[in-house]
Amino acid sequence: MAVAYPFYEGFEGGLTNWLHAAWVTETNAPYAGNQAAHDTVPGPMAPDTSLGLTLAGELNLTNAVNPQLTFWVRGHLLHYSGFRVQVSTDGGLNWPELGAAKAARR
Repeated sequence: MAVAYPFYEGFEGGLTNWLHAAWVTETNAPYAGNQAAHDTVPGPMAPDTSLGLTLAGELNLTNAVNPQLTFWVRGHLLHYSGFRVQVSTDGGLNWPELGAAKAARR
């Protein structure tokens, strides 16, 4: 499924635009709108746990001028945990991490 650009996700339609496991939508204080994506793992995660939330289609940025990825993350990252953003430019064969991703505290 092709995803139109510009793309904005408020999760108002659930997770229909995403490939996911262990994620749901919820209404508990989303940043904007009425929904947010939330992992379903209770308590601390086991070491080496990875919960992917992947856009279920390619986003064509051919005519995009200065495209930007903005996301809001709320929660607690315990010792040795992290949040990674990966982007594939070859149809999903490789997923390098975005080197310019910056975490901002609000």
